Amino acid sequence: GLHIALNENFIVAADYGRALDKEKRDGLSGFYIGLDFLF
Repeated sequence: GLHIALNENFIVAADYGRALDKEKRDGLSGFYIGLDFLF
């Protein structure tokens, strides 16, 4: 994934993952975006 610090306390994270299970029970891939403050 990609993690970017915009300043001393704010982080933006983007992660992409693909499943190893090919039966498509829960989907094949996922994209996650996280916005967090660090204290």
